[in-house]
Amino acid sequence: MAEARDDQRERHLNVIWNAIEQKIYQEGGKWDCTEVPAFPEDPLVVGTGEGECNLYPCLYPDFINDPGSLIDPQTGSFDTIEDYSTGYQICQDSQDEKISFRVAGETRHISVGPFDWPVTCDNLTAHFSSGCALLLEYDADDNGEISTLELLKASDDALDGYITENERDFVGKVWEEEEGVINNLCSGCY
Repeated sequence: MAEARDDQRERHLNVIWNAIEQKIYQEGGKWDCTEVPAFPEDPLVVGTGEGECNLYPCLYPDFINDPGSLIDPQTGSFDTIEDYSTGYQICQDSQDEKISFRVAGETRHISVGPFDWPVTCDNLTAHFSSGCALLLEYDADDNGEISTLELLKASDDALDGYITENERDFVGKVWEEEEGVINNLCSGCY
């Protein structure tokens, strides 16, 4: 069931993202509706609650015909177009203004759009629950440090497509700038 819900989440994000792309194309190449947070700020959840990004009025009914069906199957809620929370995060690349979405699924992390999300200690990455979890995964000898061999493993995984370039760079940042000590970058991680 968890895998099926993650498949549903990915379909939802693709529908929303495609609707945004259609709207941008139809309106001459620019997103001019609601303000979408740009990195380096944290992404926002799509919804109408305080601190959320109210996206659906921009897309309904012209680009999405049933916004109530496009919510996270476990954490989302939809009463009306004025009262909903999808559970899905949105962010815009501050350089090229491309919009992307992500969600922490039950069996995998799901990201839709062209943006390779920046990695921070506490926030969701493309493949891990946080940058801290990413670092702990590559700390193979469980000593709280990233060694040269562990960095090489992250580099190989990035080349093979198992992690993103930003995830690899985050592991490299600990190795290069923090002398390999995980807690120097992410306090309390190890």
